[in-house]
This record gives sequence, structure tokens and C-alpha cells, in this order.
Amino acid sequence: MKAMLLQRFVKLTGYIPLKLFCNLRLVGRENMPRSPCILVANHGSMLDPVLLQIMFPMKHVSFLCAKKLFCCPRICQSFLRAMGAVPIIDGISELKILKERADGADANNIFGFFSQGTISHTQSTFMPGAAILAMETASSLLPIFIRSAPFYKGGSLIRIGKAERIEKTDTINKEKVQMITQHIRSRVYELSVTTKEGRCS
Repeated sequence: MKAMLLQRFVKLTGYIPLKLFCNLRLVGRENMPRSPCILVANHGSMLDPVLLQIMFPMKHVSFLCAKKLFCCPRICQSFLRAMGAVPIIDGISELKILKERADGADANNIFGFFSQGTISHTQSTFMPGAAILAMETASSLLPIFIRSAPFYKGGSLIRIGKAERIEKTDTINKEKVQMITQHIRSRVYELSVTTKEGRCS
């Protein structure tokens, strides 16, 4: 509860400065599910997770992030965890942490994956974590494209696609995981070339 309150406070106070500096636009807000979901996004900038947190101020967003970001004083580590960060150590225990959160989640919880695994400016392959978590929890996968830039370089854009409902399965089939991963990857990159942006907020 304290972590969620801290996360909301930080996001609400940071919304206006970041929106102005990044000239931030959001397209497709109507595609947000009314139930817990898994965001699957490209990762072109260190600013990406900050922008996503800011755009969903009333929701608790959990992200996997690089272990090296936790090489800092304990107070900073506590702040990162309160902001929803889960350090990647072995790739399995982290998914277990997210699954535990997802099993008890309500509509105010979102789980985020930058499935390229690292910052990339190309249409690189996606890692399977989001697909595995969706299959284990029957959560929707929500494709998101992010372009992060300050206002003087064209500004930032977040475009949300339509959610993909994934059926829960007791056995994780590698071929099905790969199929879902490739499909959601295509959906994310399709959003990057959409020309009609619609109404932005």
C-alpha cells in the first residue's frame, strides 16, 4: 500500500514537467483493458519506463529492469522497488515474483516488459518473458510503441494498440511461447509505422 501511494505521488508530481519537456502525446488510451494486463513495448531510451509510469498515474506498474541499476545505496534500491522495479538476476525468479503479483492483481495493476531486453533502435527480436507470464496468468498482452525524445527533437509519443487475450495453460509449450512472442512483436512494430495518430492527450 505504501509503495503504491509513493508511486502515485512521484508520478503525479512529475507529470507536468515531463509532459512539457517531452511534449508527450498518448494515442489509444481507449485500448487500455479494465483488468490487469501486461504491457509489451519497444525500448529505445532510458526514458521509456519513466514515460509509461507517468502516463498511468493511478495504476501500479511493475517492470523487470537490469540488475546494474540496483548497484546503488539501499535507499535508492528501496525507491526503485517502490516504483515497481524488479531486478533481473536469473530470468526465472523474477518471473515468479511477477506471477505472484499477477495472481493477486486487480484492475490497478500493470506488468511491463521491454521485450528487446536492452535499449535498441532497430526492430530486434523479443524475449519470451511476457508471453510466458501471460500464459501462466491468462492476462492480456497490450502492445505499445514508444518514441522518447525532448520537445526540441520532435517530442515523445506513446501509441497503445488493442489488447490480445491469452488463455491460461498449465504446460508452457515452447512453440506456442515463440508464436505469441513473434505475434506481439509484430503488433508493437506495426504501431511504429501507423500514420494516423488519432486524438492525442
